[in-house]
Amino acid sequence: MVTENRPHREATFRNGVSHSPTQCEGLLSVLVGRIEDLTERLNSLEEKLSDRAIAPQQPTSDPVMMGELVVDHDARRVMLDGKEVKLSLLMYQLLHELASNGNRVVTYDELLRRTPLGRGCDRNNLKVYIARLRSRLARVNPGSEGMIQSVRGVGYRLVA
Repeated sequence: MVTENRPHREATFRNGVSHSPTQCEGLLSVLVGRIEDLTERLNSLEEKLSDRAIAPQQPTSDPVMMGELVVDHDARRVMLDGKEVKLSLLMYQLLHELASNGNRVVTYDELLRRTPLGRGCDRNNLKVYIARLRSRLARVNPGSEGMIQSVRGVGYRLVA
């Protein structure tokens, strides 16, 4: 039996600690598991938030209608092609902000400022929530994924 004596390359991290490939694989699998756990918890929390009813106060605005999309701010309800779209509060606020601006591009900074997402979050977090919002819309209408357009380096636009 022939065995090769190949040197094992170690990974050295910024803090100067070196780890073997086996240790790196172990650390990576622990991190992946933790990310999956956190993702499940986040999805569970989003579902709980979307199930909470927010009692409407006095009517403040007419529903925003763009094509087959209706965003009713007073009832906190979104309808697409006559079907209700279940959204977390944060996803609803993002969609409402986009719908309230018509076809105008809403910048990343505007969305971060005008929604609770802006507290300690950045554009990458915003991109994740926009992707989830697109996914929720696509559950109701598979052709709706293009409703939220990305304008590279600027923000997002809702088109109907």
